[in-house]
Amino acid sequence: MGVPASGYEIEVNVIDIVRFRDDQMIEHWGITDTAAMMEQIGATTPPG
Repeated sequence: MGVPASGYEIEVNVIDIVRFRDDQMIEHWGITDTAAMMEQIGATTPPG
């Protein structure tokens, strides 16, 4: 993403929803708070 690695840990919220049928995963939806991740790695600045 054009930002050099810092070695620092970041925390990112994610949501995963999985649907099963007959003991098999048949659908997966996932969302990641990409804006928060980009801010933590220094790729964007906080609003305000």
